[in-house]
Amino acid sequence: MSTPMNFTKALADAASGFSNYESYGDAVKGSAGLGGRLSKVALTSARENAKISGEWTNAMIASLQKAFRAKESPLEYSNAAAQFAAETSEASLRHFVECGNVAKSALAESVACFSDFGSLDLEDGKVETEVAPSKKTSKSALEKSTKSN
Repeated sequence: MSTPMNFTKALADAASGFSNYESYGDAVKGSAGLGGRLSKVALTSARENAKISGEWTNAMIASLQKAFRAKESPLEYSNAAAQFAAETSEASLRHFVECGNVAKSALAESVACFSDFGSLDLEDGKVETEVAPSKKTSKSALEKSTKSN
């Protein structure tokens, strides 16, 4: 297996053009920390959703097994179909609520991550940005952005 490339020098060379190199390094570290926390939220949510989906699948298979058993009369088949429909709708509702709770939890954790990231104490309290024209930036958009600053 090959060894991964070390991008330290390339990033240091790229960052050396910034006027405040330490702020750039702090921003990179903060962004990496935020990315790590958000990845944890996403992976935890995916794990919980996979668990819910697995339980739902197993419940539906068990319900289908009951519905497909041989019956003695057409009325029993009708009752089995009605019971399957009732179990399916009940399980669907329960699992949708569980998935909604996972999504709500992930949203709350994501908001907390962004709130924590936004409240980091910056040295001068603000981040200065400079608008640089590019080929895709129209002249009027550039004028509007410089007037609002």
